[in-house]
Amino acid sequence: MSADFAQAHVVEARLRRLQENYLAGESSARAALSHLRRSIGKPPGSIPEVWSITALPTGEYRGDTPTYEENAAHWVFGLYARHQQSQASPMHVRERSAAIGSAVRTLAYREDSGSETNGVERRFQAAASAATLAELGMHLASLIGRLRSNAISVDYVQLYKDLVRFQQPGGRHDVQRRWARDYVAMPSSNEDSALTHH
Repeated sequence: MSADFAQAHVVEARLRRLQENYLAGESSARAALSHLRRSIGKPPGSIPEVWSITALPTGEYRGDTPTYEENAAHWVFGLYARHQQSQASPMHVRERSAAIGSAVRTLAYREDSGSETNGVERRFQAAASAATLAELGMHLASLIGRLRSNAISVDYVQLYKDLVRFQQPGGRHDVQRRWARDYVAMPSSNEDSALTHH
């Protein structure tokens, strides 16, 4: 496992447990998602009720500034909580088609009839062009609301890795490139079929 993403397995295990408990109707999971939604846009660690979910082991690090991993986990759990709210099916899935670029591509096709330029694409471009994690997170929060309305799932473990990489030197361009490739990938069979009949 890459040292950059050494805590991804912790994030994945917590996401899986939180999602299973929520879908099973556990009141504690519903409360956790409510607190996590409140954390969106706030500093990591500022909502004590979610420390057991969002705080990650930092090893030897004892600084006051959140680590890349802590920042990424804070955003990912908040975004997931917004996405899963009132949904009866899992909004976090570990699938290639659920990478954020691919998920937004599906959203753009559903909402804008697959047009080349549309509101969803512009929002996604704004997210990919963000200069800071906070700016990126708020753009993603807007997109997640629309993905939720369309019941389109996201791979939140991959998103966690993307947000970690985004903060690293040179990482922003790596993330932009990955998202662009996923967004413009070959259309799904349904999309391809629809496009060939126009």
